[in-house]
Amino acid sequence: MRARFEGYSKSKNIKAITFGQPRVGSYIWSQHFDKLIPQAFRVIHDQDIVPHIPSCKKDINSPLNNQTTNGNQICDGSGNDSFYHHGTEIWYPSGMEYGDIFYECLGLPKNEDFNCSDSLQYPMSQFNTFMDMHRYYFGMRVVSWGYLGCPEDVNATQPTGASLI
Repeated sequence: MRARFEGYSKSKNIKAITFGQPRVGSYIWSQHFDKLIPQAFRVIHDQDIVPHIPSCKKDINSPLNNQTTNGNQICDGSGNDSFYHHGTEIWYPSGMEYGDIFYECLGLPKNEDFNCSDSLQYPMSQFNTFMDMHRYYFGMRVVSWGYLGCPEDVNATQPTGASLI
């Protein structure tokens, strides 16, 4: 974002892809980010809970809330100051192997598509399951992969001699 903001690169030359990213700014911030870097994608593995924290402000009056039977409510995209996602969600609702289904989430509200991972509930009784989904992306244990320098041919297990936080 800094490269674009300070004029070092044009928006069309920048692409941002994150994996399991939490909400990092407000609605207003997310709109500015989207203008500066329109090719930003947030990849989400099934029920990874981290992209849903911190919580967004809910729009309790939206008619879109009637789409689910689980009581979820959509994020309020009215320009408030609460946390809100930037960029397009790419959601893998079941697996992340070659050929698995994924969705480019372009519905409403923008960047918080209620037809994708925002439609799910995250009961605390399943917290460990949700965190496991955050730790594994495309068959890689993300922490191990990072410690090894992100090579293409590493297994999804902890490498020998690596200490994980």
